[in-house]
Amino acid sequence: MDRRRFLAGVGLFTAGGAVGGGLVAEPGFAAEGPTARTSAPSGPGAYAATVTFRTSPSARLAALTVDDGPTREWTPRVLAILQRHRAKATFFRVGQRAQAAPDLVRQTADAGHEQGNHTWAHDDLTQHGAAFARGSLERTHELLAELTGRTPTLCRPPYGRIDSVGLAVCAGLRYGVTLWSEHVTGGKPHGDVDTVLRRVSPGSVVLTHDGGREPDVSLMTQLDRLVASMTDRGYRFVTVSELMSAPVQGGVNHSRLHSQFRQATVIPSCASSPGRRRPVAGARRRSGPFSLAAGSFSQSRSLSAAVAGRPAATASHRVGREPPAHPVVRPSRHRPRPPPGQPGYLARRRRGQKAAPRRPVSSACRAAAARRADPAPPSARSAARAVHGGCGCR
Repeated sequence: MDRRRFLAGVGLFTAGGAVGGGLVAEPGFAAEGPTARTSAPSGPGAYAATVTFRTSPSARLAALTVDDGPTREWTPRVLAILQRHRAKATFFRVGQRAQAAPDLVRQTADAGHEQGNHTWAHDDLTQHGAAFARGSLERTHELLAELTGRTPTLCRPPYGRIDSVGLAVCAGLRYGVTLWSEHVTGGKPHGDVDTVLRRVSPGSVVLTHDGGREPDVSLMTQLDRLVASMTDRGYRFVTVSELMSAPVQGGVNHSRLHSQFRQATVIPSCASSPGRRRPVAGARRRSGPFSLAAGSFSQSRSLSAAVAGRPAATASHRVGREPPAHPVVRPSRHRPRPPPGQPGYLARRRRGQKAAPRRPVSSACRAAAARRADPAPPSARSAARAVHGGCGCR
């Protein structure tokens, strides 16, 4: 028997005797083993339930979750706030209250908001057995499916409390368990909103209420401020299912990025020009203390493509991948290369072909060339060079 529980029981019994029977002694506690509240489903196949506190999407997304409704006093106000800011939310419904206000459930679903299961009577699942938990969730499940035409896929345990027994029941119903990372209460909504705005990040799951003892006018005012402020910051409120299916952060894994940089130190030299590094499309020449030896990834876009596994000319020669079939090579800055299939100037000179002139030749130059071809005394050739020396004739 747990020592603290035993002392608590003795204390209650003593207090009851001291006031002349004002308190009734609790019955003796049964010894509870370490696995008394665990569940071990039998049979083949997967049996799993996911528990989500928050996610890490690549976009600025957040999820607003509203519990304990619907109520005719506060649910319409929450819907008006969401409509004003074009936001979506997930409402976790208590079955009894959904049965009392079915029109609000339909109105919420028609507005594009998600419906989740919050048990039939807001019972603490850790205080009941598997049969009770399954019956409570199934009854609410059937009601929400009948009212909205869509079966819920998410469950939130009341008070955020769940153990092995409740998880096994959710796994059997194919529910994902959704908890939260931020909470806006009715007791101090202004301070809670300030805390959320200071701590929020993409993937946050915010909890608030439209039923029970939490909602009041102050909570609705601060909820409007929260949605407006986060929307102004570029956040978009989506349902929990949309948040969980959004692309996650990590298009570039920074640990892998570091290893790619360590490998990107040598560029194979061009086969036709030994000793020269091959210029790669999109790679700029950089110098200074921040450039890597033998060339680096000069454009982060190409680097991101390389780490993400997409083809990129700037990365394929550096990290051991196959080079592209037709690599794009940047030509020289000094002289444009000839079109494919045509020999260059130096190649024509080596073959003994007549080289094309480098500049237009004037008529005076042609006359000087004709005079050089005829035998003439040295004085004449000197005069020709003096006259036509400016145009390059010899």
